[in-house]
Order: sequence, then structure tokens, then C-alpha cells
Amino acid sequence: MPEDASTPQTGSPGQPKPSDVSGYDQPVSLVLLTLVIFLFSQIVIGILLGILMFALGQGTELFERITESNIQNFLLIALMVVLQFVAIYFVVRRLMRRSLKSIGLVKPVGADIARAALGWGIYMFAVIVAMVFLNILDTGIDLEQEQQIDFQPTPDLLERGVVFLSLVAAPAFIEEVLMRGFLFLNLRRRLNFLQSTLIVSVLFGLAHLQFGTGEPLLWVAFVDTFVLSLILCGLTEKYKTLWPAIFAHAMKNSIAFYLLFVREG
Repeated sequence: MPEDASTPQTGSPGQPKPSDVSGYDQPVSLVLLTLVIFLFSQIVIGILLGILMFALGQGTELFERITESNIQNFLLIALMVVLQFVAIYFVVRRLMRRSLKSIGLVKPVGADIARAALGWGIYMFAVIVAMVFLNILDTGIDLEQEQQIDFQPTPDLLERGVVFLSLVAAPAFIEEVLMRGFLFLNLRRRLNFLQSTLIVSVLFGLAHLQFGTGEPLLWVAFVDTFVLSLILCGLTEKYKTLWPAIFAHAMKNSIAFYLLFVREG
């Protein structure tokens, strides 16, 4: 899928010119900045919830009550998305002195849907093959383990819409802006396609292991999102825009949404 998998590209939309490379483009710096951006939203939300708990004189039961509501979960996710996007904007515009076009946020076009559909089809084939091999090799990974989701199935159409935004649209947008836009396209200023893709895909997979949930690590999700990331990096590399990756990511998430909240709801 990539046009050039050996050397960083220069001069193309979304790709750097040699004079554009800065100290922030060092791979270690980019990975650390990505982690800071991700953790920034979590810390701010944690502080706000802590203040709310203190003001109301309640403990962790307040958080549990908040996360039992689909609407309130949506508000938390919306706040997280806004905080992460603001952090990305600050780093790109203020620290790196670049436009959002440099991370693939250009005007979407109709062809992006077809490109996304092609990427989604390749992902579906690749992940099925990966799961078959995991089963044959008897790796010990529980292929039936389910992801922990705070949202509850509901027949209410408004709540379903809120869940759709929370589990399909919001993650597809902000995860692509952060991982394929900010991290991948900036890594390409220093590294080749394969190196950049592997770094992004490993980090993307690790982010879906469900750390801190009290459940066993979700290695099946690591494999799934690692494969997905390979395809999405390829789409971003080829088309120099994030929209095919965003749409393909949303298509993937839509399957889980349908199975959990439409067919079962």
C-alpha cells in the first residue's frame, strides 16, 4: 500500500521538507509527547472528578454512579476528546510551528470513503488470517475474551446515538489524529515507513490491553488493533490525509457497535 517503504518522503502534502525537521521530530521525543498528550486528558478528568467528589463529600461511589449512565459516559469521552485535540493543537501549532495539514487534517473528499472501504476490507482479511494462525499455533491468547465497555445496551434511540458517538465516531477521530496523524506522520520525518509503522502499531496495540481494569490483559485486542494500525498507517502513507484512516477505523468500530447495541439491544 505505501508508495515508498524505505526512506522518508519529502515535499508531499503532509510530509516534511528537509528544512521543516525540528528537535521535536526525534522518535523518542514524539513517543513521549504522544504519551503526555494521552495522559494529559486522563489527569485533567481525574482532577475534575476528584474536585467533584470532594465538593459533594463522596468517594469512588460517585465515579461508579457516573459511569453507569450512557449519557454521562459520553460526556466524559467528549471531554477527553476535546482535551486531547487541544493538546495536539498546542504541540503542533505552538511547539512545532506547523499547520494541522502537516498531521493529515486536510479537507475530506468523496474518494476517501472508497479508500476507507478498501482499507477496511484488507483489515478484515488480515485480522481473520491472524486469528486463524493464533489458533493453530496455540499461543495461549484467549480469542474469546471480551473487551470491557462501560456503556449499557439500550432500546432508546437517543442513547444509542450517544453510544455511537462515544464508541464509533469519537475514538476513530481522536485516535487517528493522535496516532496516525501526530505520531506516524511526524515519525516519517526521521524514519522510514516500516520503522514508523511498527512503532505506532505496537503502541496502538498496547493502548488496547485494558491496563487497570482488574481483568487479564486483552492480548486478542492487541493483535486486532496492531493489524488495524498496519493498514491505517498504509492508508495515511499512500493518500497523505487522515480521512481514509478515520473512516476505516469508524467502519471497524461500527461492527462492534452493531453487535452489542443494535442486534443485542
